[in-house]
This record gives sequence, structure tokens and C-alpha cells, in this order.
Amino acid sequence: MNIRTAKDISTHLRKTPDIIQVANNVAAMLSKQSNSFTPNELLEIGLSRVEAGKDYKKNDFFDQALRIAATSQIIAECYFGIAVTARELKELNKASTYFNLALDECEKFKLEDEEEYLRIKSNVLKNRGIYYLVQRDNQQAAEDFNQSIFVAQQSPSKLRGFIPSATAYYALALCKTGRYSEGFWQFEIADQLYCEYPKAERLVSMDYASFFVLKGRVYLELNWLEKAIKVLEKGYQLRFDNLQTEKNAYKIIGDDYVPSRMGAVKGLLEEARKKLVEKTTKPLSRKATQALFRPSPKLDILSDLPSNIIYHVGC
Repeated sequence: MNIRTAKDISTHLRKTPDIIQVANNVAAMLSKQSNSFTPNELLEIGLSRVEAGKDYKKNDFFDQALRIAATSQIIAECYFGIAVTARELKELNKASTYFNLALDECEKFKLEDEEEYLRIKSNVLKNRGIYYLVQRDNQQAAEDFNQSIFVAQQSPSKLRGFIPSATAYYALALCKTGRYSEGFWQFEIADQLYCEYPKAERLVSMDYASFFVLKGRVYLELNWLEKAIKVLEKGYQLRFDNLQTEKNAYKIIGDDYVPSRMGAVKGLLEEARKKLVEKTTKPLSRKATQALFRPSPKLDILSDLPSNIIYHVGC
């Protein structure tokens, strides 16, 4: 499929070369007079900025589209865009309201366009799951990610490129609820799904980079510092390697590029490295020494897992 829209990217394996196509598409629309935008064009511009993680405060394209929208499909995705924007701005009550509105709106066109219904609903559920992670409601997040995967699997196309990312988030949420065996098994499934793609495609995928970051977060929480550093470095490098492509894309539409998604990964890496230095250089107290040799409840949970699931670092 020749991906040219932000809507397409949202439910495929997201690759940085596709951003150039989206940027060209958006640039062509922005060259028009703003009062002549169609609802679809306004939606596309808004979604492209959500995908880029840029200028949330200025993203009023969804509100503009809603004022002239004629179909429930456009309304549902506008609600979705407003919800994601509100989530990123920490307007969490508003985000919750609009995620629910988007899901309700999806039901209105379920019968007339099942493929679009499944595409939009699975994406809304995944992003509402991320909202619940922000709220530290990890159980509800896990339920939303699981439901998102189930909905995507009902699609004739199976929304193939969307499922690995949702599975990785599902794995993270399971681990955060303490269900480590299930969580690491889902990480393994996500890894296998990504490995179905040619290496050249994986290496330019933002989702594949995110997979390593999510796994690194779990390792860091478990204090498995060497493993955390290894996978976080992998995710950081994948993102870094594709920065120039993204910069070129945003130049097309006249934006100053800010690699906002790099900062969080760098922060996690610095935290892991700092902890590792402290762990290896600071003398242990008697109490800490005793604790070191006491079985950890978290590690006991994982004792039944094959080592390749715990230590696997990508294809």
C-alpha cells in the first residue's frame, strides 16, 4: 500500500519515510486558502500533527473540522484527535471525555463501513490505554490494549502493522500490574510480529524503536540495569538514525523540527546508567547485602520463563 496520509500511518507499521509523503500531502493542503479546507483535509492536517507530536496547543484543526463535518467517521476521528491532544497537554478529564465520545461515535457507522470502524476503534482503544497508563490505572490500560488488539484482528486486513505496537503496550501494562510472566510473553509476541517485516522496514519504524523503549522501562523498574541500558540504547539509536528524515519532512511544511520524543528516552537511559554506577561503586550496607541475596518476589514470578524471552533484544 502506498501510504500518504496520517490516517494510514496510524494503523500500519509507522516508518519515517512515510512522513515525507504525509508532509507533501499536508503541504499541498496548507497551500490552499484556509477557508476552503474540507473536513477531510482539516482532519488530515490535525492527525498529521498528532502523529508528529507537535504543537498540541495550536492544533485546532479538529475543532474546525467538527464545525463542518458531515459524517460520523470524521466526527469520531476528530474526537480522537482532541482526546490525544488533551492527553498530551495533561488535560486528562477532557481526554477521557473525548476518547469515550469517539468510541460512541464509532458505533454509528459500524454497519456501513466495517473496515473503517475497526481501524478507528482499535486506534482509539490503544490511545485510551496510553491515557490510562498516564493515570496509573494499569489494569484498565491492559484491558484497553487487549481489546484494541482483538478489534484489529477482526479486520479483513488484520491491521497487520498496527498490532505489534498495541501488543508491546499491552505487555507494558501487564508488567505494570505485576503480571510479569504474561507481560514478557506479550513482548516476545510483539517482537515476533515485528520480525515478520524485512529488516530494512523495521529499522525505519518509529514503532519498532518504541518497542525497545517500552521493554527498557520494564527492565528499569525491575532494576535490571544492564538489560535496560541495552534495549534503551537500541531504541534511542533507531530513533536517532531516522531523525534527518523527519527533519526533512517538517521543512517541507515549514516547521522547525523539535525531536521531542528523544528526550524521554534519553532521560530513561541516563537514569539507568546513573543507577548502574551507584550500584557498582557504592559499598553495600549490611541490610542491602542481605537483601541482595534474598529472593525477589518479582524475579520469582519470572522464574518459569525461558531465558530467551527475558534477554531477547530484537531480531
